[in-house]
Amino acid sequence: MWRFNNFEEVLEAALENGYKSIWILYRCKEEKIHLTIKDLYTIAKTYGHHPNWVKYKAEEFNISKNAQRKAEKPKEKKTVYPFSFFEGIKNKADLKKTYRKWAKELHPDISGGNEKEFMRMKKEYEQKKKYI
Repeated sequence: MWRFNNFEEVLEAALENGYKSIWILYRCKEEKIHLTIKDLYTIAKTYGHHPNWVKYKAEEFNISKNAQRKAEKPKEKKTVYPFSFFEGIKNKADLKKTYRKWAKELHPDISGGNEKEFMRMKKEYEQKKKYI
């Protein structure tokens, strides 16, 4: 079974396989692809439908004139940080090296930095530095 991400992919598949325009509408509905009036006009023009076809299909499929295609946002990965940033480190050189590595990743001035985790890491570093 096909999986589509956007209207253009559905339209292309319909044209390649000789499917009717109504197939596009139902496939988009099934795939939860939001259509706009502009998309309906594209289908009508491609298949040679009368302009009134757009009006009737917009009513049938609940597509309003003000409908806009929802922008697909890339899903952000939630970074999971370790419970202890310096677990198992036994000497000052390794401690410092590990601190710098985490500082480059977590520092709030760097894009993608995490101030809360940076402060937690820095506090742990200061504690660990006293005992090594």
